[in-house]
Amino acid sequence: VKSWELVQAHFQQLGIALLFMPLSMMLVGLSISHAARLSLKESKTVAIEMSIQNSPLAIALAATISGGSEFITALALPAAIYSLTMYLVALPFIGIFRFFD
Repeated sequence: VKSWELVQAHFQQLGIALLFMPLSMMLVGLSISHAARLSLKESKTVAIEMSIQNSPLAIALAATISGGSEFITALALPAAIYSLTMYLVALPFIGIFRFFD
């Protein structure tokens, strides 16, 4: 419960900035794969993979490094919020990518 309260308290501060990260990573993925002359299907896969990162691993590492007894510590907070925002950004793009396949 304390971890969720920590996320809620800082979501407004970090959430807006972390919404742009998966969007920018998706655009970078599309650009790099286009420059590498990958097919459209491969380009979409690279873009999605670049936007959806392994945030549970980042949360676990941050909790281990900080030695906190709570799962989501202040060090893990950006990764925890990113794990929520990455899906908010990626899911609409996945729907768009599937529509234009």
